[in-house]
Amino acid sequence: MAKEKLNLERRREIVERVVDDYNASLEFQRPIFQNFVEYYQLYRSVIDEQKQNYKGRANLFVPYVYSTVETIVPRMVGSKPKIESAPREPMDIRYAELNTQLTNYQWDMIEMKRKVKSWVRNGLIYGVGTLKLTWEFKTELENTVKDTPKCEVIDPFDYFKDPEATVDYPGRYDIHKTYRSINELRHNPNYDIPKELEAEVDQDEYQVQREAILGLSKPTNRDVKKCEILEYWGLYDIDDDGVEKECLLVVANRNHLIRAEKNPYKHGQRPFINFHDTDVPSEFWSIGEVEPIMSLQYELNDIRNQRMDNVTLILNRMWLVNKGADVDEEELISQAGGVIHAGDINGIKDLSTPDVTGSSYNEETLVKADIQQASGVTDFTKGMGNQGGALANETATGIMILTEQGNARFRYKLDNLEDALEKFGKQLNGLNEQFITTDTMIRIVGPKGREWTKIPSKAIKADYDINVEAGSTQPMNKSVRKAEARELLATVAPFAQIAGINLTYFIKYLLQQYDLADINEAFGSIMDPAQLTPEGEQRNPMERLQELQGGQSGAVLGGDVGAQRSVPFQKLAESGESPAPQVERNQRGAQ
Repeated sequence: MAKEKLNLERRREIVERVVDDYNASLEFQRPIFQNFVEYYQLYRSVIDEQKQNYKGRANLFVPYVYSTVETIVPRMVGSKPKIESAPREPMDIRYAELNTQLTNYQWDMIEMKRKVKSWVRNGLIYGVGTLKLTWEFKTELENTVKDTPKCEVIDPFDYFKDPEATVDYPGRYDIHKTYRSINELRHNPNYDIPKELEAEVDQDEYQVQREAILGLSKPTNRDVKKCEILEYWGLYDIDDDGVEKECLLVVANRNHLIRAEKNPYKHGQRPFINFHDTDVPSEFWSIGEVEPIMSLQYELNDIRNQRMDNVTLILNRMWLVNKGADVDEEELISQAGGVIHAGDINGIKDLSTPDVTGSSYNEETLVKADIQQASGVTDFTKGMGNQGGALANETATGIMILTEQGNARFRYKLDNLEDALEKFGKQLNGLNEQFITTDTMIRIVGPKGREWTKIPSKAIKADYDINVEAGSTQPMNKSVRKAEARELLATVAPFAQIAGINLTYFIKYLLQQYDLADINEAFGSIMDPAQLTPEGEQRNPMERLQELQGGQSGAVLGGDVGAQRSVPFQKLAESGESPAPQVERNQRGAQ
């Protein structure tokens, strides 16, 4: 619906609706945002004296929250995800492959490698990380300079949900708050900017709080003031026909409507993709990694600072001085070669401080064990061994069980990430179908290095199924994958001839782990004569199985398979011919 067709009363009604929904969400999320500020402070390892129970001389912060989050991030986004388009009809197989190549190309072009790390990190710190996937179109001097997907990581403090929303129910609306200069707004052809609109906002409330945590303070400058923009994506009866539809409503400074229309994207979805760390039933705001260990982090800081103060008092002891001993108190400093003048040597003695560091080490170990149990991230997960002593009483088997339980938690988080990436792939396919209307050329990495391939417009469709390979975002340990490939090949090799298994497939998989330029170069055209009939045709696996009944399975990756000799080789032996000419005849017969 065009903005010009909305009368003044209707425009005021829309502004009121957007502002009311925004205020309702802000009021609901304000306590959540205050928690977010605390999570941020703990992640940045900045001590808050108001939250610490112990107030002494030492002021140390043990960065355990940071260590926990940053141990999980590379385990989740260590590799580029494999997002594949799956055809729904046989004739779409080739097109689906091309669409997958387009998705991979766009992933690199919009710098998703960097953005997905921030997205996941937000989810781990705050419980929910949000991406916004739209389409960007820019022209300069009547020339198109940008016509591509646009993806941005949304600041958790700028994202507002319907208070009734849950993980399974999206709610009636999503609101994204941004700040734009007047010049930026005027250059957007989708916005209808009134003359009376002025830049009013200097800095965001929660941005100021986060900067204050780090001791930062931006200078106030009237020239950099911006307009507050509320992007409302949700249900609204924009046609005034009694039916609510998905719409985009944009309000500036909570007073001016600058855009109002139905959802501009044909896929009809709101352009937000949420990654949830740990879902909470019937709620939208999930649990991150910081929330369960927050109080334990404060306790760990207290114990460390108490121990440091105890050591300080032992090294820099206090003194008991008789008032009449005539002691110069400025000389009461523990130092090598120091001299203390006293009228009465018995009028001064040291005040000993008991050493309690031993018990504090035990307490610290218990706190670290509690944190590791809550997060599932142990010292072994971090690749450090049992350095903290938190698992000192565990056997090797017990440590393996704990590590496996931690891996199970990682797999759960990966499953949530893969669900979010699936939604990302579906929305991206929808945008491509809508905005890419001509054939396009993309750069891919093929068998011969970088190549250019043509993507016909009819291959770009939104109705492909999206498959995200399980675990594809995890860091690739090449040594482990090579060992697994060798083990797989060794497992299937003894059954290759008796079951008709194509060993070439498994050998290719093994060679792929070694990053060879062209794997096909490793294979000649000679086929095992035991797999051929005298006429040169491939043998029926069941016939081969009947020949070898009663035989042994043979040695792995070599040796005679079966106690009986194969019929073709028996004939060769009786005729006195060598195997090589027979192989050549079989090849000619096959041709």
